[in-house]
Amino acid sequence: VASEPKLLYGQTKQFLERFCLAPGGGLMQGSPSSNDLFNLYCHERIDLVLREMFAAEFWQHIIRYRRYLDDMVFSSDLPIDRNLRRRVRETVHGAGFTVNEKKTRIYDLKKGPALIAGCHVDLSGKISIPRTELVSLRGYLNAILKNDGTHFEEPRVTGKIAWARSFIARKKASELSRVERDVLALSERFH
Repeated sequence: VASEPKLLYGQTKQFLERFCLAPGGGLMQGSPSSNDLFNLYCHERIDLVLREMFAAEFWQHIIRYRRYLDDMVFSSDLPIDRNLRRRVRETVHGAGFTVNEKKTRIYDLKKGPALIAGCHVDLSGKISIPRTELVSLRGYLNAILKNDGTHFEEPRVTGKIAWARSFIARKKASELSRVERDVLALSERFH
């Protein structure tokens, strides 16, 4: 009975290496289990560490933290100081990742909306799709529907349509911009 955990660990390791890990190391991209395994790893190595750090040392700032796969968002009613940002980077590095400085932003919502995961978020909490994204989607849908030879990946397009529609559907018809109405009409024709 004492050897059962060792045996189970060995079998689990073999299973993961065979079915979930790429030959050169790391998770296989596109595997159905990749997102879940990534989230499990990040939960243990990043999420719990950061939440404990915020609770123990920076409680006075009341920092809110969310992560979607490898996108991390921190918010606070007060500015988040350099020391804390450095410690967050150290935690991410300690988990074996690097921070993409080109994608790192510091926003002050009093000065304008933040762009988070492709959406604008303003001081009131309103979430919207940037107009440039809608214009791009409208052009892409027009090209596909005209059958001009534009290459497209159907799951990606249907996902982008669902994403856009989820925001547009929250508005009254009278509040829709022209580009939003166009995207709705084109997306109906796409299906």
